Amino acid sequence: MGKVPSHEALEALIASWGAWGFILYTTIGIVCTIILPLNYTIVGIAGGFVYGTVPAFIMLWIARVLGNFINFFLGRRYGRKILRIFVAEENMQKYDQLLGSEKAVLLYFVLCFIPSFPGDYGAYFLGFSKLRKCIFIPVTVMANLGPSFSLAYIGSGNAFTDPLFLSIFSILFISGLLWIHAEKKKFHLR
Repeated sequence: MGKVPSHEALEALIASWGAWGFILYTTIGIVCTIILPLNYTIVGIAGGFVYGTVPAFIMLWIARVLGNFINFFLGRRYGRKILRIFVAEENMQKYDQLLGSEKAVLLYFVLCFIPSFPGDYGAYFLGFSKLRKCIFIPVTVMANLGPSFSLAYIGSGNAFTDPLFLSIFSILFISGLLWIHAEKKKFHLR
């Protein structure tokens, strides 16, 4: 069985790649968000281990947001065509109503925000619906703060029980939920 490299050895290897290391890591994060069976959690924790909390958080957040945008647009491009094969038009209208509700957007936010929850699937499903991009984009940007921060934080050797983590995570989570509720009328959510 191979020996796990030390933190310093891994850091030195990544540092030798320069800017390419950041680009490669972010690209891997995007791919893990798009290809659902891949484990984004491991990639996220590894980023915190190698880069530290703040750089890993930024790269993870960018990767998650871009990956979920791609998922949404793939769902938008191909999903409805596939759904129409299996679902009657009247059921498609019910599906659109359901996914155009405040509850659906809040559920998507929660699924994306909490690490290891299946928010990436939600981006595909919202893409299948007629949910407007002007709703999906800001919600996705905010929702991916949670897992990106959490995974980078835990990967850098900190604990989820740390009061600083709990405070920041809770503030971001509650702020996101309140923001979606406050924007309900602007977004025309039911």
